[in-house]
Amino acid sequence: MNLITSERTRGKHEAIELRFAPQLTDSSIYRLTFSGTGESGYPARDVILTTVPFDTTPPEYSVDAPAYSNRPTISYHLDEALSSAEVVWVWEQGDRDGASPHVIGLSRGMLEAGSQDSVMLGEDVQLADGTTYSVLFQGKDVAGNRGPFLSVSGVTYDTTRPEIVWQSPDSAAFVNSSVGHTSWISRGRN
Repeated sequence: MNLITSERTRGKHEAIELRFAPQLTDSSIYRLTFSGTGESGYPARDVILTTVPFDTTPPEYSVDAPAYSNRPTISYHLDEALSSAEVVWVWEQGDRDGASPHVIGLSRGMLEAGSQDSVMLGEDVQLADGTTYSVLFQGKDVAGNRGPFLSVSGVTYDTTRPEIVWQSPDSAAFVNSSVGHTSWISRGRN
């Protein structure tokens, strides 16, 4: 393939779209050789790139979050390694969370292909107790293709310990039947 005059000018050429670019096939690996001749007729030293993957397919992934959680966790499956991904916790209902949305970038070890189960996201994320969130997920593969924007609704962050107050029988009482003689009160969130 030959470059047109404006593509052969002296200087830096960044992120340009070649006028007569070849048609490439998705998910293929190419070998590229750049060669040229200066105005005086001397050839330039060839630049050879031996392994250039071409990828235009967005990544595919799935995500899930528990209906109730006392830590910001999710589970997900990636069909390929990602270069970046973000999880966003957005207030849905309950106690108002003035800091929402909470944006959490996944670290390098969390971006590998495969399944990740109950991944703890960010020690410093301060979600509001008793609040229900939508958890949003989006990632980008190493070629820069953005994957779908996924959402899990109805995820309640709950750090309130349940409390049971026993009413009867008391610890010193005698009972003669297991039916109808117990009573308690449960306090806190379900």
